[in-house]
Amino acid sequence: MIRGRMGADRCVRGDLAGFGEGTAMASVRSNTPCSPAAPRWRRAVFGCVAATTLLVGVAAQATTVRRSKHFQLVCEMRDDLFADDAMAVLDQVWALAERHFQPTAKAGTKKLAVRVYSDRRRYAAAAVRHRMPWYAKFQGFADGRTLTAHVMMVDAAWWTEAGMDPGNRQTLAHEAAHLMVMLCTQSRGSFLPKWVAEGFPMWVEGEVMRAGGWAKSRVADPIEGLRVQQARALVAAGTFPKVAAMLRDDWGKLTELDKYHPIRMLWILLAERHEVAHRALLETLRDTTASAALPAIFASRLKSALGEDAWQKLDAELLAFVAAREVAPYPAPAPLPVDVVGKPGDAQFVPGSPAVRWQGSSTAKSYSISATLTMQPGGMPQSDLVFGRIANQWLRVSLVAGAGVYLMGRREAPGKPGPWQVLAAVRGVDQIVTGKPISVKLWGRGQTVTCSIDSKKVLEQELKDWRIQGKWGVGGPRGSVASWVRPVLR
Repeated sequence: MIRGRMGADRCVRGDLAGFGEGTAMASVRSNTPCSPAAPRWRRAVFGCVAATTLLVGVAAQATTVRRSKHFQLVCEMRDDLFADDAMAVLDQVWALAERHFQPTAKAGTKKLAVRVYSDRRRYAAAAVRHRMPWYAKFQGFADGRTLTAHVMMVDAAWWTEAGMDPGNRQTLAHEAAHLMVMLCTQSRGSFLPKWVAEGFPMWVEGEVMRAGGWAKSRVADPIEGLRVQQARALVAAGTFPKVAAMLRDDWGKLTELDKYHPIRMLWILLAERHEVAHRALLETLRDTTASAALPAIFASRLKSALGEDAWQKLDAELLAFVAAREVAPYPAPAPLPVDVVGKPGDAQFVPGSPAVRWQGSSTAKSYSISATLTMQPGGMPQSDLVFGRIANQWLRVSLVAGAGVYLMGRREAPGKPGPWQVLAAVRGVDQIVTGKPISVKLWGRGQTVTCSIDSKKVLEQELKDWRIQGKWGVGGPRGSVASWVRPVLR
């Protein structure tokens, strides 16, 4: 089996927003394009892709290397803090695996190789070299043949200023957990059903965050909280699958990303409330050899460990667990410098320094600002509408695909900018997606700010201690790829 992970949900960034968060995953069986089982046309296409990549080439990259007793880590960036954070994550994954799978006895003196990329072109080239070109669009993969993991850091250039963000930390833990399965278990990851193949690494993510001191508990982890909200959205839409359907790999019309939310919640429920069943799953994962019967074996083991009564009630218990789960609020983003560029008119933002393109000023007690925003896939999925800019304050509405709408404020004293504060937040706004134009409108009336997306009101907040009149413009945080078209003040 080969596993991958795709960056998805992230929280609001602090340089015109706050921090990143990675998380969709993907899974396929090991039928590589060059294997004898693959169709001839597929092998030919793969050969063309590989040859093209080798001919084009990718420039040499500065690296930071760390070695521990068990891992060799190469980070394709010059950053000691980032590399130290990444190695701390890997060591926590190993310690967790040691309690269940005894990886030290399996690995001997061999070090597992993990490579972290800051350039997607180089990451994509690695996917091709490992005969898995379909992972080029995802955020990571683990190769059981070479026992290596490759992770594309989401917006790594920004995080070199502050170590590793929580989302990237969890992505790395997820791929390292796949390595543990490939190294230590009898099946080596082959033939595992999706709910086990991805459920175990997702459970590991939260355990590593807690063990490493990055979150006090799962409930206190804001990224876990975001996952709970995504699971609740499936429940509200009527698409949250029954447990029996998950066990037989029947996901209905769920997208690849959406499949992971119910899997995550099932594993957390079992770990927290059904310890015997959870332990039985880990033992089965450790000891059962690869075979096409593995999905049935895992389903049978779960049912027997739970007992008939608990099994019959599991669907209702899981839905109640999702509904009642506490959700941690996102912390306020850290303040970072803002570069002021551009002239009034349409604005295009590409990866690089954070920027604001100022449009003008508003002094009216009532006004509206409207524009069409398109955030392109592959970059930081956030853009900002800045307003109420006066000598001692900033205000902005941050639109984050996969997360929501955030109303942010920052006070300033001469030479001492304060931290960004979250004044209001609405998460799970479905209209905010990448690759699709969206209509954004902000009203200022007295001390009340209202924001609509595609003519639907999504946020309204009274700001008693803030002035909403002042300079206004549109902004892009570092790493964003976005365009604002026809920004207009009325």
